[in-house]
Amino acid sequence: MPDNIERIYGLKQPNFILDPVADAEFYAKRTKVDLPRIVEGLRVDLITQVAPKRLYYGPYGGGKTHTLTNTMLQLHHMTDGAIEYVRVECPDMPRKATFNDLYREGIMRQLGQSFVLTLLEDLLEHIGTVKPKELDEKLRTYLGDEDFVNAVSGLRRPKADKILFWAWLSGVPVSKGDLENLSQTQDLTAAEAARLADMIIAIARVVKELRKKTLILILDEMERLKGVGPETVITFRTAFTRLVDPSQKHLAVLIGASGKDLNELPDVFSSAAITSRLGDEAIVLIPHMVDPEVDQFIKDIIAHFRAAAPNINELLTKAKTQTTESMTPELFPFTTEALQKLKSKFKADITPRDILLNMTKALGRAILSNQAVIAVQSV
Repeated sequence: MPDNIERIYGLKQPNFILDPVADAEFYAKRTKVDLPRIVEGLRVDLITQVAPKRLYYGPYGGGKTHTLTNTMLQLHHMTDGAIEYVRVECPDMPRKATFNDLYREGIMRQLGQSFVLTLLEDLLEHIGTVKPKELDEKLRTYLGDEDFVNAVSGLRRPKADKILFWAWLSGVPVSKGDLENLSQTQDLTAAEAARLADMIIAIARVVKELRKKTLILILDEMERLKGVGPETVITFRTAFTRLVDPSQKHLAVLIGASGKDLNELPDVFSSAAITSRLGDEAIVLIPHMVDPEVDQFIKDIIAHFRAAAPNINELLTKAKTQTTESMTPELFPFTTEALQKLKSKFKADITPRDILLNMTKALGRAILSNQAVIAVQSV
């Protein structure tokens, strides 16, 4: 299929869907999204050793994820790799979910066993061979939490069970016998939310001290917290209050959530306890698209998905045998009339996702009709 797409339409893939990772370098122009300003604001925080905290919100499909991933790539290049970013897609959160669920199923799973264990082993190597009491004292300056210190100290034992250690740290249930092997009295399944937040911050502190990098946690799709009930939402509020506090200088936290305005966001983020700590400048709207920017957006998308060095003139010549509609090299494989019809299908609130899905559907209909161009009939 991809070979046919490239041969017939001059495209490098059979759709117009942007992949958050593979297409992160690409960013289509947006009139109401000042990407350079977003990047500059984050750089200012990083250069002044303030871990940035931001809340990006806007309509579903408005481009928040793509904005975040592109921003991270730009920052990585501009800071010569002085950031370490991890994207966490919020898992589905049932009514009785607590922050512990997000910690276990989202944050720690994405940070990953290999990353965290290697980091902590590097910390032990950095401290060097010292007496147990001195080891605990030095670990305490990095990790704070006494149980965390004891567990990491135990990694120095000749037969330390690293998988068991990770099970405990990542918040899964651990048996009583295994807890004794870790010098622990309880697992983290019922730990206080603030404590779990502090442990994440401690990991970021080690990243900064040892690797001279800022750990950036991208918490995306956070609108999935809307289903959490009032009896447990307080655990999320407590944790996020700690994570986004201005005095917390080690862990950067970028939050993405869908909602037309702040009132549509989960209670966690519409709370004054969170928004007051972030401040107005750290709450960024990624809005619907306005009509004048749609044309340029479509041109950028077509250019991005254009196959390497296609013979556009040859493709246009073949397409003209099937339609009398207008065509230009920069808009091919669409006719001008087809794009006008496509635009007319959108409601007032246009999002990038709407455009990309409709472009892809039109492409699919053209393929099935054996058309050499995407004309009005395919839209």
